[in-house]
Parts: sequence; C-alpha cells; structure tokens
Amino acid sequence: MAFSSRAKRPSPFAAMAAAKKSEEPPDAAFAGDWADEEGDPIIIKDSKIIGPDGTELVLSIQSSTNCSFEMSGETFTGILNAAGKLVWSDGAVWTRKADADAARRQAEEEDKKKEKRKKRKLKKSGKLKHLEQNLGRKERRLPQKPRLRERG
Repeated sequence: MAFSSRAKRPSPFAAMAAAKKSEEPPDAAFAGDWADEEGDPIIIKDSKIIGPDGTELVLSIQSSTNCSFEMSGETFTGILNAAGKLVWSDGAVWTRKADADAARRQAEEEDKKKEKRKKRKLKKSGKLKHLEQNLGRKERRLPQKPRLRERG
C-alpha cells in the first residue's frame, strides 16, 4: 500500500520537464530555417517570418501545429503536418531546410548506390570489361589532327 501512495506523487523529473516545456517560446514548433517549393530560404524566428528579401511578417501561433500570417490583406493559415512540413491554405508547402538538405543528400546517395549496382551487375556479366576494352580501342583509334607544316 505504501508503494501506491508513493506512485501518486509527481516525480521531480516530470516537474522539471513541465517547467522546461512551459519555458519554450510559442513558435518553438515552427522556428527554424525553411525552404519553399522553389527552394527560397525562409526563416521563422521570434514569431516572425523573414522572407528571402528580408521582408518580415508577424506569425500568429494558434497551437503547436497551427499558425497564420497576414499578407496584402489576405490571411494564410498553416498546419505543421506529421512529416514536419508546413502546409499553407493556398497550397504552398514549406520544408525545414535541414530536411530538404537531407532529402537531397539521400537522393544523391541513392543515385550513387544505383550506379554501383549497375557497375557490379555489368562486371558480373563480363560486359564491363568488354565496354572498357572497346573504349580503350576507340580512344587509340581517334584521328589525330593533321599537323600543318610550316613553309619557310
């Protein structure tokens, strides 16, 4: 019985975590470097959106997943989806810069892996050696530029 009454007391770690969570700025879920669909950089900091040209707009935070801003008299609402992308009411999608860079690097790595697999497959079939040999012969057979003799 003593154990069950003890379990009801909040742990000091839970209290610290709750205090830390309440200290987070309201835009913590949105803060950071973003890129729009064209790859233009956008920064969200201190409840402001800073565009690539330095224009600042006020970002209104409704919750940890919903926000909005006003531009030219029109209000745009954004939802931070489960994939971490910020989807706006006009259909625009912003991706965190780190995520966009990681996706680009991952695509490059996949391309390298595909190229390695292709070479391995060619090598295994013996075609790679054949291609390399033919390439070597073609390079040796390239016509030389005729040299002009100087008349003197």
